Amino acid sequence: MKLIEEIIELLTSNESNLKVALLKTKVLLHKLGEKELCEWVDNELKGYKEEKSLPVYRKLHLTVKGNLSNMAYRYTNQTLPLMHLTDEICEKLDTKYLSDSIAVIDQYSTQENLQISIAPEFYPLLSEGIDNSFKVESAWSMHSAGAMTQILTEVTTRLLDFVLELSE
Repeated sequence: MKLIEEIIELLTSNESNLKVALLKTKVLLHKLGEKELCEWVDNELKGYKEEKSLPVYRKLHLTVKGNLSNMAYRYTNQTLPLMHLTDEICEKLDTKYLSDSIAVIDQYSTQENLQISIAPEFYPLLSEGIDNSFKVESAWSMHSAGAMTQILTEVTTRLLDFVLELSE
């Protein structure tokens, strides 16, 4: 089938376009009557509406950073301790469920040092984990440098595996 060959070519070429490959796969799945896989393709194209439907590869572990100061010293871009916080608060600060569409994730993958702001309400809680004389002035979370690329690779690989099975 020509459509399968086009998708394989898109996924394996140097000029890989995952969004186009997903769109073509959606057409293919529609022709084959595969509704279950079509849902996954739709979620990757449009973004996931519910956190519980997110695949594991879209759960990012973050590092919490911040700027601290007291009357004499100021430290910037410091990794902040979280061990003193409850599990619920820790998860809010060090976990990101990435529900955005694959096109948005592709955009994120081209940017360096993406930061997720942490609301100022958390600063007093974060300050409890450091020396009493210091206060957290600002805080943010960051994911690893390759987190977005890893998501793109995971989706590409899953899609390619599926299409290669169909081609047999």
